[in-house]
Amino acid sequence: MKRVKKQLEKFKELKVINSLLTITVVILAFYIITAPFLPQATFAVREQSPAKKWLSQSTKVEEAAEGTIGSNRIFIPKLGLQEIIYEGGAEKLSEGVVRRPLASTPDRGSNTVIVGHRFTYDQKGVFYHLDKLSLGDKLSVHWEIDKFDYEVIDIFIVKPEEVSIESQTDESILTIYTCTPLWSAKERLVVRAKLL
Repeated sequence: MKRVKKQLEKFKELKVINSLLTITVVILAFYIITAPFLPQATFAVREQSPAKKWLSQSTKVEEAAEGTIGSNRIFIPKLGLQEIIYEGGAEKLSEGVVRRPLASTPDRGSNTVIVGHRFTYDQKGVFYHLDKLSLGDKLSVHWEIDKFDYEVIDIFIVKPEEVSIESQTDESILTIYTCTPLWSAKERLVVRAKLL
């Protein structure tokens, strides 16, 4: 009788552990499935809210950053995006937006090239909505103590091996690119902007 009682107690313990593990797996599965769509949902909600509210907040943040030495940042008001620009190669992409090492900088003219992930599970996919930019949209880069305003002049897709998008140019331009289609590294979505 004691043996049967002990087995029943052990069975109850295992049943509780099994239930906890099942709940954990369900929560993880829910996160893995929904996480890629959260940026899209938050963007849609923001689009439904009065545009002036979040655009003005982005402008206030941008104004506060002006004149801050060493605060290299990119601002894309249409996307509500404001990110620090890191220096380095592909190893720095896990931190956010990166200026390509051989590219120019806004203060030197030519082609400033900035890259970033489109989506990652740790929320460093800063260019998730890059495809929502249109010709004529404005953005800016704060570099050292200066602000450089740009206007989008071209949006196109290239293969990953197409390195000519990083070539130096005679005019001052900003080239931003990320992987496309979403959740794939098959191609690169490129946004080009001219200095105003």
